[in-house]
Amino acid sequence: MAESSTAPLTLSTGTLAAWFATPLGRYLLEREQAYFDRTLADIFGF
Repeated sequence: MAESSTAPLTLSTGTLAAWFATPLGRYLLEREQAYFDRTLADIFGF
């Protein structure tokens, strides 16, 4: 298998937090929270 010429992806906690503060990041967090809320309610009955 050939080696990739791209550098590995590295994110610092601050960079990730900054991305989650963007409109797209907030949208993703809202969708994930809704998913986990539904899933946990089904699994644990909360």
